[in-house]
Amino acid sequence: MADDGDSLAAPVRKMKILVIDDEPDTAESIRSALQELYDVSISTDPSKVLDEFRQTGKIGFDLVLVDYKMPHITGFTLYNGIKQIDADAKVCIMTAYEIFSSNTKKAKFEALDPPLNEKCIMQKPFLKKDLIAKLHQILNDSNK
Repeated sequence: MADDGDSLAAPVRKMKILVIDDEPDTAESIRSALQELYDVSISTDPSKVLDEFRQTGKIGFDLVLVDYKMPHITGFTLYNGIKQIDADAKVCIMTAYEIFSSNTKKAKFEALDPPLNEKCIMQKPFLKKDLIAKLHQILNDSNK
């Protein structure tokens, strides 16, 4: 068969992002901001998500965006749990709190194992364009 120059390109897979935030409105607004560019799932139950990851033994997302302060489980605990399942998983923490306001808080971030890359800390509130730019940088960076 002759090539007429109109070959179809394979569809590009949208990267998968999981947003975990106990505030449904926040999780939904982040999904809404990202859904044109990414395949976005949300959860308001971090313990359930972590249990599912442990049961399957895999993360299944290109990036997991986790709220820092949630009832029953902190973003740090979730980060550590995800990294125990998949050390290469890209996990970012978002927070409305001033996280580096004290040496104690900064030490908590530095004590995570593996350490959380500072660029994976997202200060809320954020603008849609800033969130997209930061996620694009993180997803296209080989460092976690």
